[in-house]
Amino acid sequence: MKQGSPTCTNAGVKGSFGFEATGVFVAGAPVTGPVAFIGELKLSVNASGDGVISGHVAASADGMFLTFAEEPVTGSYKVGTDCRGWATITPKGLSEMHFSLVVVDGGKEMLAIETDADSVVSGTLQH
Repeated sequence: MKQGSPTCTNAGVKGSFGFEATGVFVAGAPVTGPVAFIGELKLSVNASGDGVISGHVAASADGMFLTFAEEPVTGSYKVGTDCRGWATITPKGLSEMHFSLVVVDGGKEMLAIETDADSVVSGTLQH
């Protein structure tokens, strides 16, 4: 995708995305061990042009399973004209999670890696 493409903006990637991420929380994280997340995230743009995230996730963290109904998420995102960006999501009752993003496949998919200390987590968001 060419940099500066209309897809490489907050509005260019809005919509509903399936989300999956897997990895490990290492010593120092609130929970340690393998983790996996799945869910649906809705990306929208508010009147100020800011990216807003809402949705639900399910997670398995070191053998403890959290369901969709118990895990609504909120957050924000920003996509630059170079097709790179960031997202912050906060599952209800849990700490913020920060991700670095790359928009691919004409905006139909984003690759993500968590940037928080003590985590090795990567995943995708797909339309």
